[in-house]
Amino acid sequence: METEASCVFCSHETLPKLATVSSKCTQYLKNIVVMSSQLKNSFDSTQVDPTINVRSYESVSKLGAAQILANNVTINKPQANDCAIIMYTSGSTGKPKGKFLLRVLFVLQDEQDISLHIFLNICSYLRCDAQPL
Repeated sequence: METEASCVFCSHETLPKLATVSSKCTQYLKNIVVMSSQLKNSFDSTQVDPTINVRSYESVSKLGAAQILANNVTINKPQANDCAIIMYTSGSTGKPKGKFLLRVLFVLQDEQDISLHIFLNICSYLRCDAQPL
């Protein structure tokens, strides 16, 4: 509701939670992609607002592959200031808050430093005092 996202990826476990708020998100949310589960072969999307498309990751992947093979795809490369992740706090000290982490924070020349870089940027955005081990 707060992010105005048009597409959300979720798990089988989080789909029911998303379904409970889906009717409040129809202005922006158009697609929900449910990631595969090793425990379940299918998912129940009957509680999701009917104006929102719910698809499995596998079906979206097949659709994308078909479009690529048909040469019907224009690829727009991500820009440095595009949002890479929306991270939410748990709300343990108040209302949960979302932080936008920009793509530029995750782009490194040396891949060995990626986990440390991500950790420090997340701590910075969340104003944590945590330090890496």
